[in-house]
Parts: sequence; C-alpha cells; structure tokens
Amino acid sequence: MMTLEFHQLELRYEALRRADQKKEKRLLGSLAEYGQQAPVIRGERDDHYALLDGYKRVRALKKLAVDTVQAVQWELTETEALLLDRTVRMDQEDSALEQGWFLRALVDNFGLSSNELSRRLDKSLSWVSRRLGLVSALPDEVIELVISGKVCAHAAERFLVPLARAKKAECLILAGAIAKEKLSTRQVAVLHRGFVTGSDATRTLLIETPALYLQVEAEAQKAAQKKKTKSPLELVLDELNIVAAVCGRLDRRLHDPLMLLHTIRNEGSVREAFALAKAAFAKLERPLGEGGGGARPGNTNSDFAAA
Repeated sequence: MMTLEFHQLELRYEALRRADQKKEKRLLGSLAEYGQQAPVIRGERDDHYALLDGYKRVRALKKLAVDTVQAVQWELTETEALLLDRTVRMDQEDSALEQGWFLRALVDNFGLSSNELSRRLDKSLSWVSRRLGLVSALPDEVIELVISGKVCAHAAERFLVPLARAKKAECLILAGAIAKEKLSTRQVAVLHRGFVTGSDATRTLLIETPALYLQVEAEAQKAAQKKKTKSPLELVLDELNIVAAVCGRLDRRLHDPLMLLHTIRNEGSVREAFALAKAAFAKLERPLGEGGGGARPGNTNSDFAAA
C-alpha cells in the first residue's frame, strides 16, 4: 500500500469506463463519511503510475478536495495487469460498451489479436468480434444512444453492427427509430426485419411511428397464428372428410374383379377387419349423431347404421 498524489496517476484508461452518476453519488457519500476504504490499483509506467482500477474513487476524492489517494501496485506488465483486472470484473460490472472499449485499447495499444484476446480472456472469438464491432463499426451517434440506454447494447450488436458495416446511413436511420421507444431485443428484431425487407411505405411507417408498426405486426402475427390453429370442430370435420375419402377408395377397390376374388378367398380375415371397422364406427355414431341432432342409436336412417 502506498500514498500517491493525484498528479502521479496517469488516467490513460478513464475513457474505457462509463460514468454512473447514481453510483458515484453513493460513493461520494461513503468516502465523505468513512474515508477511502479500498485502494485503487495502478501499474508502474516510467515515473508515473497508470491507473488500472479506481477511477470513480479518484473522481470522488477530488470532489472532496483530498490531496492524496491510497494505491496498491500489481507487479505485472501493464498488459497483464489490465487483462487480470478485466478478467475479474468482466461479467460483473462492465457493460458491453466498456468491454468493447477495453478490447479496442488492448488491440490499439498493445497489438493483441482477436484470437489472443479470446484465449487470454477465456471468451469465444465471436464474443470478442461482437464487442469490438460495437465500438468500432457503430457510428458515434449510435454509440451515444447505447450509452444513454435508448438502444439496447445486445440489440445493437445483433442488428445495428452488421447494418452499419454494410450501410452506415441506414444504420443511423434505424437506430433513430429504435431510440423513439424503449424496445426489447425481440422488438428491435421485428423493426430490423421490416426495415431491411420492407417496401418504401413500410419503412416510412416504421421510421416515423415504430410503436404503431410493431402493433400492426403483432396483430398480423396473431391473425396468422389463429389461421394456422384450427378449432375442435374444424379438426373433427377434417377427420370425417378423411374417413369418407377412405370409404370411397375402399368401395372402388371392392368392386375390382381381381380384388373381389381375393376377398372371397380370404373371407375370414376380411370379415374380421370389417368387424373392427364397424365397431369403430359404432363408437362414433352416438356422440356424432346426438351432438349434431341427427342420427340416433337404432335409427335405420343413420348413415353410420347403413355403413
């Protein structure tokens, strides 16, 4: 543990951290009441010390007009120290943007490749590519929308980054439409699909009134789903039509002279199969006859009895 003056700290990675006013306000109150409880972390660099972790604490201490800060030094190279620090906090505190900024700093300052970052951080190559794309491919205006929370980072990764790489101007237009409403990733997917594949009229509706477009799409999906889902009555009618078609086909085969000869020769098996079919029809006759107000048990006019 050592005591340093603020001018001895090099804040070269401050831009990699997003300010959080609520957290910093709570931290300011804690430092004012209890003083600095946790040291900042720094790595040695010439006669100055690169601050690796503790930017919120440093800002808060400056506001309190404190002259010094308590720090610890990691006996590691700057690259190793940064990797260790971010490995510890990667899935706990950092946003997707902060992760992207951090990765880009390692690429720009230390020449690390995507493959090496993937290996050192124990992340997939796809994860590294998505985070780098978030801060490298997106226009600054869209990044600001992500920072402000108007555009979800996950949705930006999946839909806006590829669009920005292909057509930057269209990415800006779609991001502006998304920012008008607080949308989920699924809703952004619907807007993206409509924007990419829709007509000029569709795009106009989507851009000007994204909420209305989503409502129209949701109603269309419900109608399509309802059309796909048949009612119990429709299912019964379908099955009866199938039965009628099978009976018709069977009748035609029984009148085939060759088939009739086989039927006579195998009378026993044919009668047994016919008895099973009649039993099946008998089970259907009562519910269908009574339910439809038509045939009744014992009614010789019943189609099923005739069968």
